[in-house]
Amino acid sequence: MARQFSARGWDLALCARRTDRLHALAGEIHGATGGRRRGRIGLGDVERRRLHPPAKAGVAALAEGLRSERIPGVDVSVVHPGYIRSEMNEHVQQATRSMVDTETGVRAMVAAIEARKAKGYVPAWPWVPIGVATRVLPLSVVRRLA
Repeated sequence: MARQFSARGWDLALCARRTDRLHALAGEIHGATGGRRRGRIGLGDVERRRLHPPAKAGVAALAEGLRSERIPGVDVSVVHPGYIRSEMNEHVQQATRSMVDTETGVRAMVAAIEARKAKGYVPAWPWVPIGVATRVLPLSVVRRLA
């Protein structure tokens, strides 16, 4: 996704669980753009299973707070990705109908951000209805959906 935004001329702030990949990507983008981009935030590796969901919730809350500030010239989109094929889920063996490949997922996230949507669920099906359901259904019902 960073490569696509960089190619479109966006300034970037990058974050990742693996700092070695973060630095390699930042170097690649810096070389491709001649250093015209600014900003880099590095987050170290985290133990994924326990920290990933609360970290996503924390980032979403931070983004919502930034969006509520209504800073001139700053657009904030909160993107909630569903099942997108990645290293995190490469061990999943069963067929998952709602999982999309990485390219499709990245295109959907880029489209949601470029549309300046306040909130985006990607891919839209089935995550838009699931997002609505998790906000209105009792927690006891939501747990059974997982």
